[in-house]
Amino acid sequence: MAQISERINIMFNKDDLIQIKDFCKKKGMSFSEFARKTLIKEVKEQEEMDLLKFINENCGFVEEQEEKEIIDFMKTYNESEAEFIEVSLNDILQD
Repeated sequence: MAQISERINIMFNKDDLIQIKDFCKKKGMSFSEFARKTLIKEVKEQEEMDLLKFINENCGFVEEQEEKEIIDFMKTYNESEAEFIEVSLNDILQD
């Protein structure tokens, strides 16, 4: 059974639209095909991004005092007494 497509409207400034249309023409694809492929690729990349990459791209550095507290904690941290669990990016984003 064929999927039903839905139409959406996207606003571009004139220069961006010209640049995108010219690129599509060079690649031999329609604007819609280019938009679909590009958007789906971006969504998949964002969803599959590992936690470190996500943090590096979306979170700022901590304040100097907070960094000092973290370093002090790490100096007294005893790994043999700690319990670990693995978390995924989805675990963090769900809350």
